[in-house]
This record gives sequence, C-alpha cells and structure tokens, in this order.
Amino acid sequence: MVSLRKLAFTLLAYTATPALSTPIAHPRDLPTTLTTRFTPFNVGHVDQVGGKKFTNFNNQPIGTGGAAHIYEGVMDGQRVVIKICRQEPNGDQHYLELCRGEITVMKELEGILEGHAPKLLAHDDNGSQVRIVMNRAEGGDLFDATSDGYAKSLDGKSRRKIAKDILGIVTKLHAEGWAYRDLSLENIMFADANKADGTLWLIDPAWAIDGESKFSGGVTEHYLAPELIASREGEKSEPIDQRPADVYAVGIDMLIFVCGINMNFFTSKGYFPLNLSTKDRQQKLQSILGKYYKLVGNKDLLNLLAQMIEPNPANRITAKDALNKVQNLKDYDFNL
Repeated sequence: MVSLRKLAFTLLAYTATPALSTPIAHPRDLPTTLTTRFTPFNVGHVDQVGGKKFTNFNNQPIGTGGAAHIYEGVMDGQRVVIKICRQEPNGDQHYLELCRGEITVMKELEGILEGHAPKLLAHDDNGSQVRIVMNRAEGGDLFDATSDGYAKSLDGKSRRKIAKDILGIVTKLHAEGWAYRDLSLENIMFADANKADGTLWLIDPAWAIDGESKFSGGVTEHYLAPELIASREGEKSEPIDQRPADVYAVGIDMLIFVCGINMNFFTSKGYFPLNLSTKDRQQKLQSILGKYYKLVGNKDLLNLLAQMIEPNPANRITAKDALNKVQNLKDYDFNL
C-alpha cells in the first residue's frame, strides 16, 4: 500500500519536460522528470485482472502515487493491492511505460528479493491502462510509522533490527549489481501486522536497474544523494553507478527512523528546498547529527550515519560495510 501522503512528495519529481520521441523499454531510460503531471481518474468497478477474478474489490483508492491509484481487494482468498496506471488524457504514455517497467523489474528481482517484496500475482495491459496485483503489506510503511509516533515508541532492539533488515536487503541487491534508486521510507513496508517484529518489504521497484544510468531514478528529493542532485537540474550525460546513492538514501531513512525524527522536520518551512545547494544540504544534515550526539549513548551509530550520508560517493561506506557495523553494535546503542 502506498501512503496517501506520498503524493505530496512524489509529484514534486514530475514536472514538464519535452516529450521523448522514441518508445521506452526500461525504467533506466526514463528521465526523472516526466512529460505531464499525473491526472487523477475514476477506475470504476474491476472484477478481474489477467484472468484472475476478485471476490471483493474496493473502488475507492487507498493510496495515490505519482503514476498510479492503489486499490484493495480479495483474490484467491488473500488480501491484495491493485495498482492501476493509465494513459494521460493528452495521450502521454510515460506513466504506463513506468508501470510496464515495474512489472519487468518485479519479475527480474523475484529471486533476489524473495521474502522482502510483494509477489506479482496478476497483471494486464490493454494499451491505455496497466493493472498490477500484489499481495498486501499489512503493517503500513515506515513513513507513516514516523508520523504516527510508532517509531518513537520502539526500543533499541527493534530499531537495530529494522536497520539490519534494510541494509541486509540492500546489500543483497548491490551484490547482484542492482541499484534500487527509490529507497524512501514510503517504499519500505512492514509486511506483517505486528510491524517491527516481522519482515520488511521493498515496494515500487520500477526505477531499479542492474547497471549504470545517467538519470537519477525516482527517489524523493529529501533522500537524494549529492552526486544525483545535478541530474535533477540537468540530466547527467554519463551513466554512473548509483548503488552509493542507495546507501545515502538509507542513511536518511535511518536518520529519520532510527533517531526518531519526524519527517515534517524535513519538509516544513523549506528546511530542504529543492534548490538547496549540496553544501548547505550537508551542513544541515551534519547539524542534525551534532544535536543527536548529545542524546544518543553510542557515538559509533552516529559516526555510521555520517559515513552513509558522506557527500563524496567514492568515500561513502558500502551497504555491506554499514550492515557489518550495525551487526557489531548492541541493541542498547539504538536507544534514545
């Protein structure tokens, strides 16, 4: 399930650019800025997808992302979510291409992310609408967990487990040559209703690539690594390895979730405006870490976070090494 509040951040990335003249075969070929803003739509009743019937379908969206409406239903006795993308009224199909790419990536990552991503249960494409059915994460996303106070209620053991789980998944992806490119708190889900005691899932994998790209992916601006900020202003001419940018994004995730910072701190009063320079952005992040040095008992944790949000990707810690550091820390090191 995608958080309704995600729309406010996701749509920031979709601003007007000239239309591309050739069909798009893979998300790595999509620029971050698409041709039009997303237009909400009424999907009506849906009784089946890909030949598989629903025993129940709720036609009121439970979430809205930059490229889709998200619905819920019951298929084959299990609760599912249905992502529906459509062609824009002006004929623009870039959102459709993104959803088609998501289906491709879900299939490619099925083995790598087994147990850490929703399963692709059914899908279809009629040329003007793409529909994707996945099993549902019952515990909500980490973004909501920071906003509703759940994150602050956790003990050090649970915080450390979440940090280990996220870094473990990302380490596995990176070992296979993949960069996820959209590791925001909104895209990390509690698979089970018991949340932190269960499994984490990654969702919305459309921007993931098994190689280099000159585009910055779908990551929300607040998680954007310095080396990718330039590509939001004018797309890079040379492809780069974006796995270090994943580590930076997870560093921001941990800074928010593990340290219990409310996401509103990042989004209110222009604390991180889109035109903020790399230097100013890093200074503000370092000031946050400085304040937490007075609150967190173990400085090794904050030193790790500093290594994860290191502005130079060549000097940034890898996901594997960050995971090893978290494993060597103790549960009480994550207490606030």
